Amino acid sequence: MKILIIGAGAVGFNLARQLSKEGHDISVVERDLDLVKRITEKLDVSVVSGSASSPAILEEAGIKNADMVLAVTNSDEINMVVCMLSYSYGVKTKIARIRNPEFTDEQSVLHQNEFHIDHVVNPEKITINSILNIIETPGSIYVADFTAGDILLRGFNVPADAPIAGKKLSELREIESTDSFLIVAIQRNEEMLIPKGDTQLMPHDNIFVLVAKEALPYFLPMVNRRADEVEKVIIYGVNRASLELAKKLEGQKIGVTIIEPDKEKTQQAATVLDKTIVLQGSALDIDLLKEASIDIADFFVALSESEQSNILSAL
Repeated sequence: MKILIIGAGAVGFNLARQLSKEGHDISVVERDLDLVKRITEKLDVSVVSGSASSPAILEEAGIKNADMVLAVTNSDEINMVVCMLSYSYGVKTKIARIRNPEFTDEQSVLHQNEFHIDHVVNPEKITINSILNIIETPGSIYVADFTAGDILLRGFNVPADAPIAGKKLSELREIESTDSFLIVAIQRNEEMLIPKGDTQLMPHDNIFVLVAKEALPYFLPMVNRRADEVEKVIIYGVNRASLELAKKLEGQKIGVTIIEPDKEKTQQAATVLDKTIVLQGSALDIDLLKEASIDIADFFVALSESEQSNILSAL
């Protein structure tokens, strides 16, 4: 398949690397010369330097023969324009990375397909939903949703004192009705097991469970957790994703504290958030973390623009 990727940042680069490994014919358009040099040196793909909003550049990159366009630059506007141009060239599938919720909400004009975008990917929305799924499922080590969120796939580590520890699957009916959940896999050390009725659940197993959404609160006690046990979340960094996450947590009546080094961003957060405590400073500052009551926080979520700061603060 001939695939044209617009943007050679982290997303575009990794897409180009993976898709080229799968044998697809990949062309990349990027205007940043440093990124052009990087992808040219590291990947065996065709690269065109220039603005993707230029039809001449797109034609040089082979848009006339493209089966798919992936517009993943940091600019929503460029990604939208590329998809509109791609439609004019007859490209069958057009996927755009759109971060602004004004364009990705259910009521937005994008859903009327006036921009000829076949699929919209909002990375912030995906990140927020993943974090919320983890917070709403205390103790989970893996989260995924199916059928619009009605069926959940959750991973848990089995505590030694959990009611299901030491039990065979056939014995779980004695603890709680198993009609609403199914243990589909067990990771024991480095081995992945497909369980049967006589399979015994051992302490420290990682289990993967399909469970109906409404039944999740009844399953959690089996791994010694409660659905309502999260009371406080600390977020590091003020940006579009962290503000949206804070708003959703406020709506769930969970206490939220945001830490941000930049004064203007802290003022912005204080303006748009009603119940969140906003502190200016670094999450690497132990005294500030104590002021934020890190000792009683259930979750610490590092969402700053600095990957290094996120890793260090989480440690």
